[in-house]
Amino acid sequence: MNVSEIMTMEPSYCVPNTDLQEIAAMMVAEDCGEIPVCESGTKKPIGVVTDRDIVCRTVAKGLNPLSLWDYHWVKQVDDEGFIDRLIERMRLK
Repeated sequence: MNVSEIMTMEPSYCVPNTDLQEIAAMMVAEDCGEIPVCESGTKKPIGVVTDRDIVCRTVAKGLNPLSLWDYHWVKQVDDEGFIDRLIERMRLK
């Protein structure tokens, strides 16, 4: 099975300075618990914000989750790659 068979082609995303309330609204609109964070202007993925991040790392402390960590751990794969290759890349940190 290829990655393209299970991926979302045009997912909603935010950039590092996106307002926390806007990110939460995206999660509601998309019925999901994770929004990709992309570089401004390039759409290059650099991380994710999860609903858990919003609650545990921000709401409880009054902070914005995008200011709390380094996003450069994200791995990218070709959408025609095989799922097992994707999983292998994800295991390599």
